[in-house]
Amino acid sequence: MNVCGWWQYALAFMRAVAEPTTVECYASQIGFNVSVTFTYAPLLARTVRIYRIFTVGRRTKNPPSLTSPLAQILIASALILLQVGLF
Repeated sequence: MNVCGWWQYALAFMRAVAEPTTVECYASQIGFNVSVTFTYAPLLARTVRIYRIFTVGRRTKNPPSLTSPLAQILIASALILLQVGLF
């Protein structure tokens, strides 16, 4: 997901350098915001996952829920959909 965000950022930058029209301005703004979300949503999900693993690990031997790679992808996707839905 991070790589998708980096590519979208590059495309948003190319749109920002293009001929300034209303459509290009909106596309550049939305593209930049979505690319930042694609870059930082997985990072946030991983950080929360590590925090939860260490916090729960002190109390019990059972692993916390929603720490599998599939769950992390679903959490990051939910964050991305939330951000895109707010546009």
